[in-house]
Amino acid sequence: MKQHSYRSPEGVLIINDKGTIVLINPTINHLFNYTEKELIGVQVKELIPDGIFDQTQDSASSGKKYLGIKKDGSELQIQINTNHFQGGKEQFTVVFILEAVETKPATDSTIQNSPAVIFLILDKKINISFINKYGCTLLGFPQESLFGLSWHENFLPSETALKWRTGFDQACLSGSMEDYESVVINTKGEYYPIFWTTYVIHDSSGEPVGTFNTGFDFGKKLDHEVDQNHIDRINRLNTQLEQSVKQQTEKLITSLANAERINRDLQIQIQKRKEIEQKLIKIQRLYDTVVHNFPDGVIGVLNRDMKYVLIDGKELNTIDLHALGLIGQRVSESQTSDEGTLSKVRKAFTGEHVSFETEANEQFYHISAVPLHDADNQISEILCVLKNVTEKNRLESGLIKALEKEKELGELKSRFVTMACHEFKTPLATILSSSFLLENYSGEDFEKEKIIHTTRIKRSVNNLTMILNEFLLLEESRINVSNSTINIPNFIRDLINEMEPLKQAGQSILYQHEGDAKIFLDPHLLWSIITNLLSNALKYSKQNDTITLKSEISDHILTITGKDVGMGIPANELSNILDRFYRAKNAVNFDGTGLGLHIVDKNIKLLQGSISFKSVLHSGTEFIVTLPSGETSSKVTSVALDQKI
Repeated sequence: MKQHSYRSPEGVLIINDKGTIVLINPTINHLFNYTEKELIGVQVKELIPDGIFDQTQDSASSGKKYLGIKKDGSELQIQINTNHFQGGKEQFTVVFILEAVETKPATDSTIQNSPAVIFLILDKKINISFINKYGCTLLGFPQESLFGLSWHENFLPSETALKWRTGFDQACLSGSMEDYESVVINTKGEYYPIFWTTYVIHDSSGEPVGTFNTGFDFGKKLDHEVDQNHIDRINRLNTQLEQSVKQQTEKLITSLANAERINRDLQIQIQKRKEIEQKLIKIQRLYDTVVHNFPDGVIGVLNRDMKYVLIDGKELNTIDLHALGLIGQRVSESQTSDEGTLSKVRKAFTGEHVSFETEANEQFYHISAVPLHDADNQISEILCVLKNVTEKNRLESGLIKALEKEKELGELKSRFVTMACHEFKTPLATILSSSFLLENYSGEDFEKEKIIHTTRIKRSVNNLTMILNEFLLLEESRINVSNSTINIPNFIRDLINEMEPLKQAGQSILYQHEGDAKIFLDPHLLWSIITNLLSNALKYSKQNDTITLKSEISDHILTITGKDVGMGIPANELSNILDRFYRAKNAVNFDGTGLGLHIVDKNIKLLQGSISFKSVLHSGTEFIVTLPSGETSSKVTSVALDQKI
């Protein structure tokens, strides 16, 4: 084969899919001032840093300018064009480079399609992987129809094809091939002598995968007898190409129809997807709104690392936390007052439904945690709902207390009614018997007996009145405190006169007063206090005993001191005598309900006063009541008994 010294005006380099240069032609060395094989294995970005490797993913724009870097670091304005081809199992890119000349802009034909140069890439089977437009023009075929065709079977004379094939195989084995001249036959059967320079292309493992061939055509058509066999072969090839084009056209029409159908289906799916997306957006918006406005609580989702996947709710504002700032953060012990709270919540990862109450910052919270199963039925997240139940607990506690009080009051009423019925028997029997006896007494001879029985009737009526008053006080849930000016000496003397029917034979009440005469108090409550104390003193004293009663007003404070010499109260029972229905053991044989002293204590508290007792068993009892003067106006104050007692 002949040697030649021609050089392509275009620089050519081939790079693999990693951007590594695997082959160059001499023009590249000339443009960038490198020596032979110096650039093999170098990254293409070392020559062209403007992203040419990224550009090779698609063919670079024809005539586009790039900045090249020479070996000495100087810059070079270049124009490039790229094409891709498959070499074995790897993808390669051939890059055509031409120096940009401002006075004569390069065109597609001057870069890649010079009328004198053929660029031909053959795979290992000598099939065409790439050929430039000038090569297509010379052969008389469109470019797309040449890819995959056998070069030596279709475009070389039969007498030289075998010899050329042998040289190609040897070149792939040795890695190089000498420059040579070969005749190329076009579709018209015309012979053109072409001078070739061939380079072997290797993959990343060093295996030959094809050749890059540069052919120089000097436009000399050889006078040669038409090779009828070649014409027939070309005709068959054209027929095959036409059939192939027809088949490809039919396939293309079918593909287009399928594409249109798929496109219609895709449009329907897109529309449905949009509708679903709109629904999802609406649902998400509603969900976000519901979670954000979850009242008095927090809704959250935790992963196995106890980090917040989702969290929101009105209670975050109360505890001064922000939902967005918590996403992705781990739940800390500082956010819970109970050290065991997190361990309880973690039980939900075992599939358990957790529910408990805890306290934090003087607030009570009910926490519920349930497992969330994924598509594989694994528990990777849990849903936690925290609800502030402080107010609920307070209301429940209040209701429970109210129910307990209502129950207690009902029991008290029941006990009182039972006791009242029992207590009514004695005075009613006394009234009945005295009335019967009075009917049988006539004349002045029985005047003394009449007085006795009349006194007994009055005493019994008074007892009934006191029992009823106690019952009415028990019934009332609120008492109106209505203060007015009271002349204490006169008030107490009248009250003592009312107590006459309760006196036993020979009993007397010795009364004295000191200090101011008038004070501002509720007369009804004061009457109840003194009446109950005096009635007890008379009841538990013996006949002919004297009860002393003293009142004193000093610095707008009324002090009432009463003393009897009766049976007294056991020392171990003094602390209980103000309780409802409580009666000392030594008083069970006396008439009474056990409410008298309790009512006294209640009324004293309503008047913001105090009471104290001194008692010695079998020697008598002394009580001291202190009451401050009320407001000087006639204002009526309503006081709830359950708030004062």
